[in-house]
Amino acid sequence: SRWEGMPNAVLEAMAAGCPVVATRVEGTEDLLGGDERGWLVAADDPEALAVALGEALGSSEVREARASRARAHVVEH
Repeated sequence: SRWEGMPNAVLEAMAAGCPVVATRVEGTEDLLGGDERGWLVAADDPEALAVALGEALGSSEVREARASRARAHVVEH
């Protein structure tokens, strides 16, 4: 998306321990903490989205680490 207030789908995915690939907009960037807890790409950049999806699918260790940090962040906050 191009704008988010509090992206519930992102928050719910994080709480469930699912990896998140989202656009770098105000709400998602706040939740994901840059690329610390997921993957963020610029809106309207399909090439960056493809790269991020490839990274998320390519390494189970990286995917699980980011998803785990995301879940811990939701639980803590």
